[in-house]
Amino acid sequence: APAPGKVLRVAGGGSVTGVEVFPQGDRVLSWGAQAVALVRDAATGEQTCRFRGHSSQINIAKVFPQGDKVITGSDDGRAIIWDAVRCGALHVLEHARRVTEVAAA
Repeated sequence: APAPGKVLRVAGGGSVTGVEVFPQGDRVLSWGAQAVALVRDAATGEQTCRFRGHSSQINIAKVFPQGDKVITGSDDGRAIIWDAVRCGALHVLEHARRVTEVAAA
């Protein structure tokens, strides 16, 4: 088995319901009940982006294969596509019900 890596402790936040590593391996995306998705540097744990735009918990998130965008889906009925470089919303997709699955291609 491989040796364990460095443990990064991050302050703040709340429950995390999902984590995904960017394709390049340099950043980590996490999301949860606080309606916020965070991008952190995989080596230092430093927050590099904070995606706020949902009014309810984020159920699912995916990183696009190029690592330049993220999509989140929430109980608020929105799917939001985010710019993972500039850290802002690109598109908001409104749905009649909660969003529980998304895909990024």
